[in-house]
Amino acid sequence: MGQKDQKMTFTILGDTVYTKENRPLFWRNEMPLFWDTENMEDLALHTFPLIEDFEVLLEKMEIVPEQSKERKRCPFGYQICFFSAPRGYIATFPWWDHVEKDLRCEGFSIPLGTLNQPYSDLEQGWIISIATDDYFVYVVEGDFDRTINDHFHHTWFKVPKERYLSQWQKTIQLCQQHITD
Repeated sequence: MGQKDQKMTFTILGDTVYTKENRPLFWRNEMPLFWDTENMEDLALHTFPLIEDFEVLLEKMEIVPEQSKERKRCPFGYQICFFSAPRGYIATFPWWDHVEKDLRCEGFSIPLGTLNQPYSDLEQGWIISIATDDYFVYVVEGDFDRTINDHFHHTWFKVPKERYLSQWQKTIQLCQQHITD
């Protein structure tokens, strides 16, 4: 069975299990965002869509074996997903494997920067930047190869700052309650 044909399940910590067929969709803005500096103050932040129902979810992908006697494989542990019920997945950290271990560390810091010095992460074709002002957290995500060439990002939105921080805290607490070594 080829990797594309493998059966997989996606489990949200403390909640739902999805198959590839019924998993929520990935949302992107209708128009890409052009951003060619490292400073978010240069962006028209008032145009960012407001996500009031923002959630931080932990999701793990499990590969279902062909033989029912074998155990499911979960090679990457949990990963962070930003979610909105009407939109689906609005941003992810696809290369932050086993995030459940990091969230339980005492020195963990919620990903957040300032407008003139955003938090930024990039890995294997993916990039995300996150910054805050007094009221909102702004998230910009893109495909690194496209971003580096033409400076377009496929996903950009804002979240009320208190909602962003409280959803991270909720996810950290959920992780501490449900995950044991």
